[in-house]
Amino acid sequence: MAAIVEEDRRRYRPLENVLNAINKDFIQLSKTEVIRNNAILRELLSLLTGKMQKVDNLFKEMFSTVFYGGSFYDGLRVGTPDEFDLDLLLTLPKLVEPELILCNIPGYLQLKLNNYPALQKDKSMANRYKDLRKLLEDEKDYYLDNQKVRQWMERVVTLALNDFQKENGKYVLDVSMGRFLAKIHKAGPAFTLKVTGQVKGEKISLDIDLVPCFLFGKDKWPKSQFRPNPVASKVKPKYVTYCESQPPKRYYPKKRSNIYYYKKLKKTDFFIVPKPVKDAPGRSNRYWRLSFQQQERIIIDNKNYLKPTIKFLKKMRDVSDHTCIASYYIKTLVLWETEKMCDAFWSSSISYVFMTILKKYYECLRDKRIPYYWYKTNNLIQGVNDITMQNMQNRIKYIINDIESHLQDDPSVVIKYLLTKDEKTQYYEPSPSRYLATDEDDRGLRTEQIVGISVGIGILAIGAVGLWRALSNSDNRRN
Repeated sequence: MAAIVEEDRRRYRPLENVLNAINKDFIQLSKTEVIRNNAILRELLSLLTGKMQKVDNLFKEMFSTVFYGGSFYDGLRVGTPDEFDLDLLLTLPKLVEPELILCNIPGYLQLKLNNYPALQKDKSMANRYKDLRKLLEDEKDYYLDNQKVRQWMERVVTLALNDFQKENGKYVLDVSMGRFLAKIHKAGPAFTLKVTGQVKGEKISLDIDLVPCFLFGKDKWPKSQFRPNPVASKVKPKYVTYCESQPPKRYYPKKRSNIYYYKKLKKTDFFIVPKPVKDAPGRSNRYWRLSFQQQERIIIDNKNYLKPTIKFLKKMRDVSDHTCIASYYIKTLVLWETEKMCDAFWSSSISYVFMTILKKYYECLRDKRIPYYWYKTNNLIQGVNDITMQNMQNRIKYIINDIESHLQDDPSVVIKYLLTKDEKTQYYEPSPSRYLATDEDDRGLRTEQIVGISVGIGILAIGAVGLWRALSNSDNRRN
């Protein structure tokens, strides 16, 4: 693994305070909002999944647990904690002998129920899973149809919501923090539950994406050119809490009597997602995308400045309007670097980590390649046209050169590449919080500022003591 280049670490040190201030004031999520919104989300989800199991027997039979996915629970969310990706994990009965069949689209596969006829012959199982046939592409080949699964999930959620009262055309969901109103928003394949309400006079808006996924264990881990599970045997127990299907305990509300606790996932578990494929050959509804979110979360966890660096790159992408670079591409780039960099690198300094990964990002754009971490022959950015790629490459190269040429005289030059116009105005406004110590993710980044303030206070104190003594001596002479 690559060792720390001490010369570079020292050279980028002038960026330290600036990056720390940007991280604290414009990137880190509000802890109060995070805890509050998580508590609301858990109760809402508890109400909804409970109703879903009552209104649809097939969902009740197949529903296993919930995986709290996406950038928010990965610790990579930039902005406000109001968008959530929730994977409703389903399982199939072993009797049908589900088989994951690799196909010619990297990262995708097909799901076939090899022994579906056996299910139909078993009266008990046939009754429990009688609606499963509605999710098949046809009753000849027994392939699971991703479009039919998405439509079925939408119907189940709608039926569940119809069991709640309505107010102004929206569904009423009462939780311990108050009353919330929900409506379904459909845009293409995406299925979002939009929730609004108030807590202590503050308006709350939550967008919750509900995705039906099928859960599989280590016996179904894809072979061929796919990467073996890198965390199955060596992960430490402390990671397990973070990659469970439920959020960390600090997100629970104090009153938990009506919270449904979901089953834990194993480190070897993965799932498939009904994400449509553009221009897929043949029967496009057969394709399912593999998801190794749990393993990715373990890999990027417990690496001090890794997550802030990803968030910096996402901010730079947004400010530069590089819309063709998905957040997952940036995350993938960093996943590859975890294999190359030693553990000490991620805890060296935020400026050194950021600039090192920024240069790696430039190299990927220059080479027109970000390999999919789990199937390296799949290039995630192969669909970006050459002109756009060249423009992005030139832009990132310019940013790197501009930052490096101003390290000593003006390290704050990085601000214009990470903040919007309004954010830059806020940054230059006086802020007492900018001189306070940060949370553990940003520890040690404002030492120089804190020392400077301490010295200033000390000088003022010495001056005050001197003035007091002078006044005392003057009074004594008068007496």
